[in-house]
Amino acid sequence: MNTAVPVTRSAEGWMIGQTPLGVGTLTLQPEPEGTLSVEGRPYRGTLVLVPTGTTAGTTGEFDVVNHLLIDDYLKGVLAAELYPEFHLEAYKAQAIAARTYAIFVSRTSPKSRHWDLHSDVRSQMYGGIKSETPKSIQAASETAGIVVAFGPPGKERIFKAYYSSCCGGATQAASDAFDETPIAPLMPKAVGRRCDISAGKYKAKFDWPAIVVSRDELARRLKLFGKSQHPPLKDIVGVRKVEIVKTNAAGRPVGFAIEDNRGARYILGSEQFRVAVNWDAPDNAKLFSSYVTPVVAGNSVRFEEGHGFGHGVGLCQWCIEALARQGQTHEAIVQDAYPGAVLLKGY
Repeated sequence: MNTAVPVTRSAEGWMIGQTPLGVGTLTLQPEPEGTLSVEGRPYRGTLVLVPTGTTAGTTGEFDVVNHLLIDDYLKGVLAAELYPEFHLEAYKAQAIAARTYAIFVSRTSPKSRHWDLHSDVRSQMYGGIKSETPKSIQAASETAGIVVAFGPPGKERIFKAYYSSCCGGATQAASDAFDETPIAPLMPKAVGRRCDISAGKYKAKFDWPAIVVSRDELARRLKLFGKSQHPPLKDIVGVRKVEIVKTNAAGRPVGFAIEDNRGARYILGSEQFRVAVNWDAPDNAKLFSSYVTPVVAGNSVRFEEGHGFGHGVGLCQWCIEALARQGQTHEAIVQDAYPGAVLLKGY
């Protein structure tokens, strides 16, 4: 029987219903073959409730962390990341990338952190059992343990297998997007219009129309971004120029310069630029990617020739669907997404 029971926390400790359970971390274990739900959404595995706040026991706030097997986790990731009509081979390729990404991040996360991954775009979309489909379950199960790795033969290691929705015809290096050490599988490549295959209700945003932002509004966003993330920008005074200063081998812009009304010049990497422009912006005025050409015109800045959706590093989800439609296997698709990498059985 499914029964909703309130779980609360106060300075005195935890309460499940009317039952006190003391202080500290609380682990909830389902019955055999059972599940636990949070706000009506069921999850596999256990739920660990971790007190948060500056002083444990003084507030009612806590994190709910889902602990589960990696392949059970992926069942709730794949259908949240891909459209239901995507081919099974695309799902399997995504499973290998998502598995590798999750394992890498979990191994390299700060030891002081009580969780491995966010359940949204900050890591990977994850919706628990409600997000699972027969296709996501099959893809996770049939690729169980398989990861993508890179290195000398016999010494291959997993890497942070980035992926995004649509590259817009050209990917970018993780070193340009996130200032990480260059690695061959995450270097830029041009793919032409391969991922321009969406139609109907699903739009890949291979191309998107110009987004216009007033110079005053852009300066406001940049100043707020500076106060939060990039101190030099907090002192920006207006916006005089915005231009591309670096393009990668695939023809995608990866460096931008902003000049303010005093002549001060600020250089930003591609993803830093996108985050800055989108800071505190309404959803209908945000850049979908950093693959764009800024043009200052009068009192506005036009972001023209926009391509793609997401950061554009590594695997492109619309590219893997295009290759799956061509009949390619998930193994070939993954190796196309990450040139020079190999597939290994990790467990």
